[in-house]
Amino acid sequence: MNVGNILNSAKTAVTSKAGRSLLHVQKHSPILLFAAGGVGAVTSTVLACKATLRLEETTSDHNDKLADIESAVEKGETPSGRPYSSADGRRDAAVVRVRKTVDVCKLYGPAILVGGLSVAALTGSHVILSKRNTGLMAAYAALDAGFRDYRGRVANRVGVEEERDLYLNAEDREGVDDDGTAVIKKVAEVAPGTFYARVFDKSVAPHQDRNEHNEFFLRGVQSYANDMLNSRGHLFLNELYRDLGLSHTKAGAMVGWVKGNREGQGFIDIGINNGLVFNGDGGIVLDFNVDGVILDLI
Repeated sequence: MNVGNILNSAKTAVTSKAGRSLLHVQKHSPILLFAAGGVGAVTSTVLACKATLRLEETTSDHNDKLADIESAVEKGETPSGRPYSSADGRRDAAVVRVRKTVDVCKLYGPAILVGGLSVAALTGSHVILSKRNTGLMAAYAALDAGFRDYRGRVANRVGVEEERDLYLNAEDREGVDDDGTAVIKKVAEVAPGTFYARVFDKSVAPHQDRNEHNEFFLRGVQSYANDMLNSRGHLFLNELYRDLGLSHTKAGAMVGWVKGNREGQGFIDIGINNGLVFNGDGGIVLDFNVDGVILDLI
């Protein structure tokens, strides 16, 4: 290997390492800016306190000069006996006040500068996080819309119920009804396959032992949710979770339904319109036809 190749390899390694280090800095820039802003705010306060302790010392000489000017104006002459008019006093007092202001600004200048940089760092951290959140929401909305569109095409090809069974990996199995009668139940082999699907089982407070009571409750909640959508114009998924006795999720705070949304179905479906689907423990699997992220649609 000649010297040129060695130099090129070293240059590539250094460039790659520098680029990776820069990427790490960009990744953690909101945290770094917020930490710098917090430290700067404390430092600015300390500098301002120190400046305040020196304020009297800084302004005492100027105050003495202003007092001497006021005394000379009252007497009409300076201590040396030179005539001194009100106009002279106003002129000299203006000069002293300007110098006093400059000295005070110099005294508090470091605190003001550090404070301004701290505000800029905190603002920069907020702006970066806001842009990232906006980008993530846009990417998520596009992914969610594409996936719902895909499910719609599959449903059009094989049927809504068959598509749901494929999506939840559900199949017909022999089971026992509440009164002991042998029935065929739709059972999902795996846990719900979306971020939104949940299981309504004994761990949920409104759940009852008889499935017919549970179905009656679920249909009532679904009907009430649709009434809320029609009257208020929007509904967040977490609000529906709450009415069902389910815990909130992070996604549920952003997604939901908006009345008149062209990309939505125009109604709320919690996954029971085509019959109940159970998991292996007898809980009812609920899946929600959310319109997607609605924060920008309200």
